[in-house]
Amino acid sequence: MKTIQIQVEDDYLETFLESLPQDKIKIVDQTFIDNQKKLQDELENFLHGKGKFTPYYEAMKEMDGWLKEGGKK
Repeated sequence: MKTIQIQVEDDYLETFLESLPQDKIKIVDQTFIDNQKKLQDELENFLHGKGKFTPYYEAMKEMDGWLKEGGKK
């Protein structure tokens, strides 16, 4: 089996993967593809006001308070 790297447009990736013969290929980095999809979903949620987004400095204040309490929050 040979390993190759190809670049595919984002909007064509899913169609491309479905067009490949599943018994002849193996996706080596499926975790990357899954995480890319999760990131895209979260970005869409953020852009449309859905989901929860905590600004960086606010998150750091919460973490600082949590660490000062000994991580028992």
